[in-house]
Amino acid sequence: MAATNASEKLEKLIKIAENGESYSPTCNMDHLKRKKLKPEVLKKLTDAAEKGEVEAQFDLGSKFLYGNGVEENRELAEKYLKLAADQNHAKALFHLFEINSQKLRPVRYEYDAILERHNEIEDDSVDPSYIEPSKLLLKSAELGCPKAQEMIGSDYLYKTVRHGEDGSEVVLKSVEKGDCDVGEIEKGWEWKLKAANNGSDSAQLRLAERYEEGIHLPQPDMEKAIRWYKKAARKSPVAQYRLGIIYDEGKGVKQDKSMAAKYFIKATKSSYCGPEAQYRLGLLYVNGEGVERDMTKAVTLFLESVVSESYAPAQYELGYCYYKGMGVKQDDAKAMKWWLKAAKQGYSQAIKVVLNSYAMGDLGEKDEVKAACWQRAISSWSDTMI
Repeated sequence: MAATNASEKLEKLIKIAENGESYSPTCNMDHLKRKKLKPEVLKKLTDAAEKGEVEAQFDLGSKFLYGNGVEENRELAEKYLKLAADQNHAKALFHLFEINSQKLRPVRYEYDAILERHNEIEDDSVDPSYIEPSKLLLKSAELGCPKAQEMIGSDYLYKTVRHGEDGSEVVLKSVEKGDCDVGEIEKGWEWKLKAANNGSDSAQLRLAERYEEGIHLPQPDMEKAIRWYKKAARKSPVAQYRLGIIYDEGKGVKQDKSMAAKYFIKATKSSYCGPEAQYRLGLLYVNGEGVERDMTKAVTLFLESVVSESYAPAQYELGYCYYKGMGVKQDDAKAMKWWLKAAKQGYSQAIKVVLNSYAMGDLGEKDEVKAACWQRAISSWSDTMI
């Protein structure tokens, strides 16, 4: 039965890929639906909040803020979150920071008498309930809210980033050369560490990246990088994928293909890094490394990768599978089709295959003009795939 289901899934993916459609696995979203709170439950929560129970105030304020079980109501949300914030509830302060960040800041203008009416309009437009967001954020962070701590850390570290002409971000690592302010760097990472220790998976991931890449450090530290990746991997698919690569390549640890497969399998469920994880896991199935060799699973994973994100390395591998007849029926035309798709994205291995095919006529008619075009491409394009 399992083999039949795998075969049916493969055929379905092949049809989707050949038709150029997108694909995402079906899932039951019922668990995401917010059930309306029963009147008696809402009354009990409201009574507790009015009596000064801080967690009830925060819970009720959050529900009104996001419409979770009740009708969204910003006025009531702010009321109960302020009550909780007055009792130094860290997360309530962070929610108030979010609310006030969206409000109009108070502005005072010095106009002549002729513009007094305009001045009054400006004053009237200011929300009287406005609180300076930076004060709320800092207090929330000092009281231990990981989101606030991470945001402050990011603000400090953002100052160590420069933007290239193409808009890409470049982290300045050279403290010795005066590229970065040492004090701001230290404060930034201190706040990131506090957030990570308070359970923020995104802060844990950032610390792991810091130690792996040696950002603002004399040199990388893979032992610490792996430790933080493992903490982040409890929630973060990106951390799971990075750990898969680390074990797959033996980077800072003993190479372990079975551990690599374990982490890649977890990461395939993510829409963010799933295509890359599917590709890497597919290669393990092709070679029988860490898992039992299974070409049907390998081709299925490659197809899932290309139909969800047109991932060029997976397109190249699909071409090879069709060329060799591994997991699918041998078909030179389909092999060339997938290699062309990858080549058009600048994937160098595919460009070389396409170039040789047109030059030699291996997978169709010989075409010297197209061969010359791809020859120029291979010298000007770079392989940007991981």
